[in-house]
Amino acid sequence: LHQSRRSRARVGRIHTQHGTIDTPGFVPVGTNAALKAVDHALADEAGMQLMFCNTYHLMLHPGADIVREAGGLHRFMRRDKPLITDSGGFQIFSMANQGALCFPGVDSRTRAYGDDEDDFLAAPDEPSLKSAARKRKDYVGAPGRVQVKEDGVKFRSYRDGSPVHLTPEVSVDA
Repeated sequence: LHQSRRSRARVGRIHTQHGTIDTPGFVPVGTNAALKAVDHALADEAGMQLMFCNTYHLMLHPGADIVREAGGLHRFMRRDKPLITDSGGFQIFSMANQGALCFPGVDSRTRAYGDDEDDFLAAPDEPSLKSAARKRKDYVGAPGRVQVKEDGVKFRSYRDGSPVHLTPEVSVDA
């Protein structure tokens, strides 16, 4: 629609089957397909044209199967406006570095990048949720508990400690 002669910055418009998005624009993040303390009517009234949903968090909870059974992300969240999602890759590393994959009694070095797959996927003793684990005296951060391989990334869920394998196909499916 317009390009600045000074900076070459552009103003544009993206047309999708769910609506039009003016750029640049504010894009709020609905981590688990929900905005905190704002319903869709209020978001629409404020002029929100696009919402970002986080694949990593949706994949872990409620899960791609639940979203699929609901008829897709738009139907799951009952929103007919444009949505955008990410690959989930950034959160794998940021959550690991926050100690989200830590379990009491497990040496954080035993599950580092490149470790044996069987060792990585072995069920830890006493898995804890991140928030509960941080309150414990024996909580230790667990940087590096991520395996990057040709076929994807393996890590443990911060929610329940279960092993997760994120591939490009799983990311798109989620």
